[in-house]
Amino acid sequence: MGKTKYILRLDDASPYMARAKWAKIEKILDAHGIEPIVGIVPDCTDVTIKYEPYDESFFSTVVNRWRKKNWTVAQHGLHHLCYKNSDGVATEFAGRGYEEQLCDIKRGYGIMCAEGCRPVCFFAPCHTFDSETIRACRDSKFFNFISDGCSLFPFEDNGMKFLPNLFDTPKNLYVPGVFTFVCHPSNTDDSYCAFLDDFLDKNAHKFVNAEEYMKSFHSVRRRGILDKTLNEVLRIIRKKRKGK
Repeated sequence: MGKTKYILRLDDASPYMARAKWAKIEKILDAHGIEPIVGIVPDCTDVTIKYEPYDESFFSTVVNRWRKKNWTVAQHGLHHLCYKNSDGVATEFAGRGYEEQLCDIKRGYGIMCAEGCRPVCFFAPCHTFDSETIRACRDSKFFNFISDGCSLFPFEDNGMKFLPNLFDTPKNLYVPGVFTFVCHPSNTDDSYCAFLDDFLDKNAHKFVNAEEYMKSFHSVRRRGILDKTLNEVLRIIRKKRKGK
């Protein structure tokens, strides 16, 4: 547990994604043997991430190919349609009642399973969720872990395992921990692809498969004061960035 390990997470996969850009990222990952988490929006109604016409073969062809490559399939919310809650935070889940959240999680999970892919991981859009989201994930018994939260190592909160996410952009880190880097392939350009290719050239040996990594933890530590402080600091930073 004391080594530095990296995980790559690809967000906003759906039948509407920018397919050529995703293909470029996938080609780079294949070249370096990287098996990322891929977050699939089960029923995308968010027009801001609808880049192309609906792909009827998305689940049967694209997602099936990812699964054969041992990518970790995650459920990324339900619609990816966020609103401002009472705290002024953009979210699809935080601030809503437990039953509402559980219903949406079950609906998204059902859609994905009906398409032949069972997600083993969950994460909410905009990094925004609350204790009711965690409780709904726990009670559904659908997911092995949540890809989010702030910590250096996996932790447990309200009966759910968390694989933390501190940074979006890949960077060299020299402290022990497991760090998930987040990429939105539909928003990438050639310069990002060149950067990612170069980073993986030098660091591919540090990357691990998220699902396999989390299976090694039969029990993980509970969140400490440092984790909660770190979480609050990053929450404030992310809120300020989104407010610009």
